[in-house]
Amino acid sequence: MKSTNWRIWDIRSGKVGTLPYFEELLGHCIDKTHRGEQVLKVISDSSATDEDFTISQRPKIFFQIEGRNRVTHPKGETIVEPGEILIVQSGSPHREERLFHRKRYAHVYTNLTIQRYAYYAYVRCGDPTQKQFNFANGYVDCNKNAFALQMLDELCEYATHNPQEDTELCEGLLQAILLQLLWIIRHPQGQEGEHPLIHSCKRLIHEHLQDPNLSVPRLAEFLQVHPDYLSRLFSEYSEQRLVPYISECRINLAQEILRDLNVNIGEVSTLCGFSERGYFGKVFRRKTGMTPSQYRQREKWSMQTNPFQIKRQEAETR
Repeated sequence: MKSTNWRIWDIRSGKVGTLPYFEELLGHCIDKTHRGEQVLKVISDSSATDEDFTISQRPKIFFQIEGRNRVTHPKGETIVEPGEILIVQSGSPHREERLFHRKRYAHVYTNLTIQRYAYYAYVRCGDPTQKQFNFANGYVDCNKNAFALQMLDELCEYATHNPQEDTELCEGLLQAILLQLLWIIRHPQGQEGEHPLIHSCKRLIHEHLQDPNLSVPRLAEFLQVHPDYLSRLFSEYSEQRLVPYISECRINLAQEILRDLNVNIGEVSTLCGFSERGYFGKVFRRKTGMTPSQYRQREKWSMQTNPFQIKRQEAETR
């Protein structure tokens, strides 16, 4: 598979978008899996716990790039080394600790629902003289995700119950999942009847939410149209104005980070494109009716009191 050897730091510098980087990363992992060189680790445990763990609503796949990810869970601790893949099954309590290598840390993590495949590139720099962290994300809508979700469940079951006996089966399932995910991101599907320009605009918004300077004029410049035309077309096809849509997407991303990543509120604010933590808190409260800290606690309590809620919801959706 042809490779341009993008580095994850090229996303941070703007040399490459999140999607082409992730597409190349998936291809590299597929090649490693085919050669029998890809290391896979799985956390699949829905045990109730009183510890301060994150409980993901959807299965997460981590691709470790730089540094190490120390993931604590009810059964112990898993260290994810650079080049390794970690799958955390939905409903599994876990807590991440990012360990720098030469003042750098980076991973890509993804989650999958029946209709949407979302991917996130997270980089952290330990050098106080440079930008401390960056978060880039994107998504692909596709109606072919159910097959990948089913294979993920099968892989988690085999990898946790019979890892030695089912090595070849696990490798085959992993390769099939990665190939399916690569197919999904290469065949995006817009909503039925959606204008192509609006679809492109929404993709751009999600890929640049961490940029505090994201605005209608900048989007229009990317899309090579007049800002007034873009705003009018967006309102016509989305039944929502463009600026409130950007704000809504930022708050949705903040909710995702608060649920799935153990980072402080100030970092969440920056990762979602807010220049000031105070303003972020005000917008978040206006949209959700609670502070970011209250939201995080509510989500944690909800999952701890009903740990099988997510699996039931997924089963009903399927």
